[in-house]
Amino acid sequence: MSTAARRVVAGEQVDSLLDALASGATEPASGAFAALAAASGAALVTAVARRTLRRLADDDPQTARLEEIAAEADAARPTLLASADRDAELQH
Repeated sequence: MSTAARRVVAGEQVDSLLDALASGATEPASGAFAALAAASGAALVTAVARRTLRRLADDDPQTARLEEIAAEADAARPTLLASADRDAELQH
């Protein structure tokens, strides 16, 4: 992946933010990292729910709940990423 293609949070490349966090010199946007981790978790929840749904029959009793879980987790990601951006911007 090229440097230009990496995700940017508040104008900073994620790898630069990770370097700053790992340095221990400051607490750069730790809330941003928490929100980014939560957004990643939401993406994983969505992926697992969708993969499971592909394996289930349409009339399986778990189908409706898994669809809800996938939709809720998917809907949370933009909010979580916006929170990461806001927190990172506050640290600059």
